[in-house]
Amino acid sequence: PLLSFEPEAAGPFDDLAIAEEARRYRELVSSMDVNATGSFKTKSKSKAKATLLKYYPVDRPRISSPFGHRRDPLRRGRAFHGGIDFAGRTGEPVRAVATGIVIQAGYQRDYGHVVRIDHGKGLVTLYAHNQRLTVKAGERVKSGQQIARLGSTGRSTGPHLHFEMRMHGRRVDPRPHLVGVTATRG
Repeated sequence: PLLSFEPEAAGPFDDLAIAEEARRYRELVSSMDVNATGSFKTKSKSKAKATLLKYYPVDRPRISSPFGHRRDPLRRGRAFHGGIDFAGRTGEPVRAVATGIVIQAGYQRDYGHVVRIDHGKGLVTLYAHNQRLTVKAGERVKSGQQIARLGSTGRSTGPHLHFEMRMHGRRVDPRPHLVGVTATRG
């Protein structure tokens, strides 16, 4: 399978929940018109919009920690995890999931070396804990383009990519948006 799901703590993130979430997402996507920019809107009168992603942010995606509440690996209590973590090896390429403009490329205390990309229509993605960055703020990036090297900087317990999606400033679970995308650069 493209994803191997290994949650760190028991909770509402089991294979059945993920399968149901993916089924609902595929159902939603099948009811939509896709335009040339990769954005889509529903054929119904609904104003729902989203962006089609083309690539995973890592070449060999293995989720090591899901979106949502979990046991915090550093503070030991329960905490909300606003993205998904992909396990990997230090130095592996981190790629843009869709075309956009880099709005941040720098260091933040908790995120370490971090890249934020604005994809338009309210979608911003974040890639954190990188060993080093290969893009600068203001650069236009293409789907699948390398933007960083995976690492363990900031508030991290080991090499991984922390990946977030924000729609109009609100964190959303990236998993349904990654259903059916390519695992390696094409």
